[in-house]
Amino acid sequence: MTQDQFEETLLSLRDPSPFTPRAFHNKQGDSVEFLFSDEDFVAERIDSLVTVYYGQHSGELVGCVIKGCTTRLQDFLKENPGLLIEVSDGGISLAHFFAAKQYKSGDRVHQIAYKKLREQAERYHDMAVLELCEV
Repeated sequence: MTQDQFEETLLSLRDPSPFTPRAFHNKQGDSVEFLFSDEDFVAERIDSLVTVYYGQHSGELVGCVIKGCTTRLQDFLKENPGLLIEVSDGGISLAHFFAAKQYKSGDRVHQIAYKKLREQAERYHDMAVLELCEV
């Protein structure tokens, strides 16, 4: 195989579809991962529910993972009954979840992270609805 053939083969293996933001529910891991950038990232846990992802190169928020969704999110909704108004057909917008976490957080850095996550969840609303818990 020539160098050109090798390069052509490697290029043909690349995923041709562009990145699209998404929220992925892992039922076995009881978590939801929300990614709005395909940049490599470093993770920082900010509380018992949420770990945020910061781009390695940009330093900007590029996503997060919410752990313990089923039980913890149900408990969270019980603690924040006003959020139940936003639940429809067993789903909740990540934007509403992040807004509640933002307002409840006493840490300014975490409030900013939740605000940015909320803005991205609003921007990509169709991909950022959790349809996983029976509330």
